[in-house]
Amino acid sequence: MAQKFGSAEGKLNFGEFNYPVNGENFTTSWYSAATQVLQDLELRQCYHGVCLPSKPKIVFGTNGSSSDSYIKNKAYGDFLHKVFNVSTADQESAAVAWTSLSNEKPFIVIRGASNVAGGASSVSQLSYLASYNAFLAAAKFIESIPTPRLACE
Repeated sequence: MAQKFGSAEGKLNFGEFNYPVNGENFTTSWYSAATQVLQDLELRQCYHGVCLPSKPKIVFGTNGSSSDSYIKNKAYGDFLHKVFNVSTADQESAAVAWTSLSNEKPFIVIRGASNVAGGASSVSQLSYLASYNAFLAAAKFIESIPTPRLACE
């Protein structure tokens, strides 16, 4: 049987990779939790006098791509968007996913986008803002996850 990959309202099903198999995966609620706690998060727009051209925002429900290649070619970026509806591409998320799935650990990827395929390389302050804002989102998300109480507490 082929592996099934799909998504409905952020509830991911990774076929044979779903854990526990045939059971409720506690990560299915992460998307819903993230949209609730992050929708009004105030992100930083300026750093050391360099400001983003528009107010930064958190975008939910987009497709990302991860590979060992830095996407610099605009035509290739456009191809990824047109064919796969990919809005972001990075070089690290697949490694996080693979390592987590190999060790049967849940994971989530929160990225800060700072440049566009075919555009000029990101100014270091803009790259800093993307990283800082991704950190703010990740910290707020982690803070919202209920932690199980340990029997020894």
